[in-house]
Amino acid sequence: MSNVMAFPAQASASALMAVNRLDDIWETVESFSLQLQYEPATLAEMMRVLRILNTAKSCVRIVLLDFKDDPAIEQLVDHSREITGMIDEAREKVASLIEASHDRAACPAPIKRLGD
Repeated sequence: MSNVMAFPAQASASALMAVNRLDDIWETVESFSLQLQYEPATLAEMMRVLRILNTAKSCVRIVLLDFKDDPAIEQLVDHSREITGMIDEAREKVASLIEASHDRAACPAPIKRLGD
């Protein structure tokens, strides 16, 4: 999980709600990132993860828009940058896995000749 966010002493209930939403997004992205590291994924699964990561990034933007007038918006923006950075890293990893799977599909195994 990310660092503890420093909020003003009188942080509003809405700011805490926003942090909870961002933390939920963080946990979801983190779980998919870990899953990709330790479990082999099919191309369809990787495409699904990409869609989920894109949705997560949209959700971060929505949370920021919903709480744009909150006094703690700067802290929320900082927290969202951490999350979007993790999303971008995970997207790059998935994209490279997809590219590698396409490369393997494009290069069939060499044909063995009789007598080899």
